[in-house]
Amino acid sequence: MKKMSAIIASLCVLSAAAAMAADPVYSVNAVGYVNVTVPASNKFVMVGLSFDSVTGATERTVLDVLGANSGLRKSQNPARVDKVYLWDVSTQLYLVLGMKTNGLFYKWDAFGGNPTNPVIPRGYGVFIQSPTGGNGGTNDTTVTLTGQVPSALTNTLDIAGAVPVAPYQLICNPYPVSVRLDDLVNTNHGAKGSSSPANCDRVFIWDTAVQQYVTLGLRTPSNMWAVWSPWTPASYPNYTIEPGSGFWYVGKTNFTWKVGKAYVWP
Repeated sequence: MKKMSAIIASLCVLSAAAAMAADPVYSVNAVGYVNVTVPASNKFVMVGLSFDSVTGATERTVLDVLGANSGLRKSQNPARVDKVYLWDVSTQLYLVLGMKTNGLFYKWDAFGGNPTNPVIPRGYGVFIQSPTGGNGGTNDTTVTLTGQVPSALTNTLDIAGAVPVAPYQLICNPYPVSVRLDDLVNTNHGAKGSSSPANCDRVFIWDTAVQQYVTLGLRTPSNMWAVWSPWTPASYPNYTIEPGSGFWYVGKTNFTWKVGKAYVWP
């Protein structure tokens, strides 16, 4: 079920969605944020980036949503930073970044080089990994994702399917609202469902608490996401994708995933 609530303060304040870990998400003048907990001691959280650039720029960069004041651990020592993993669909490899104390990102494996600020479109996701306990990662931290609440009526994203191996894509709901995975993407959007686990699209949802994936397949004729293994008997966990959450998508065929805006303002 999609949900969005509103509250009134001195200005009209739109609650863009329910935040992860019960943190509130607010938008003032159409600028919003989502708080995400990065677990301590070398652990990962998968993050979805659902906001437009806060500057209004057409191309949104990593610093637009994970800026110097986002709460990421910064250091001149790469071992003491929160690592941000960007996935390159074309190469199927990670670009790993860390933030220095000047608030700029650098390639983690070339920390002495020049700063970098890659473009990352809305609707994609990243991994964030905390440093080890011995390198300052003993406590959970809160990272704040910021940007403009999207006003476009629809968002499209090309999902690639290939033979014999489909590429992995790290994506998210391109709008900052809670939505059931069954409603977010299904055969009506062009996804490939099947009664066989070998022939359907799959998603991999990261369970931060146990640091493991939950694998689901798009099952027909129900047109719902089911536990991929064991496939029988059919089990439908009815996952909700929250603002700030990402997931892996592996498609069987190429399709253009089109998502409509689920709120009126802005």
